[in-house]
Amino acid sequence: MVNKYRSLRTLLALVVSIVSTSSYAVELAISAGIAPQPDESYNNSLLALDAILFDWQRSSVQTLSLGTSVTYLKADTTANPDDLIALSVFPELKLFAERFDRRWFFQVRALGPTWISEKHLGKREQAMHFAFLAQVGGGMYLGASNRGYINVYYRHFSNANLKKPNDGFDVPFNLSFGYRF
Repeated sequence: MVNKYRSLRTLLALVVSIVSTSSYAVELAISAGIAPQPDESYNNSLLALDAILFDWQRSSVQTLSLGTSVTYLKADTTANPDDLIALSVFPELKLFAERFDRRWFFQVRALGPTWISEKHLGKREQAMHFAFLAQVGGGMYLGASNRGYINVYYRHFSNANLKKPNDGFDVPFNLSFGYRF
């Protein structure tokens, strides 16, 4: 268990150093969440650090991005293991709207290749350490420069039925605070 937390600290330090020294770093966000695992009687919680490394502004209302994420998941059960680390790379689509003097966005991440440190989380099981990240959410930008933002999202990890079992690990409610550089 100690090695897992040491690895998480090392990975977080690596992501922060890459983002802070990269000319491609566009955005950095920290997230936390807790919600019931669908079809189970316990909660999953999440802590995550996400970095958008590249943006392609397709239009004034649409941006495609490439990013990476380090996620710590924990199940509120006595099952072993009850926590894991997920490392992901993902494509992201953001759609924008201007309403009520704010810039709003809708966000979709799909088929983000992910390595998970454990194949079990609570009572749920994945057949392999390879999975995909999927996320859907929305939020708004803050401040006159629209650099800060807050968003709410649903995050899901599963192997897309490449191999059974494929129970999926979910955290339906997450709150994220981010900053665009």
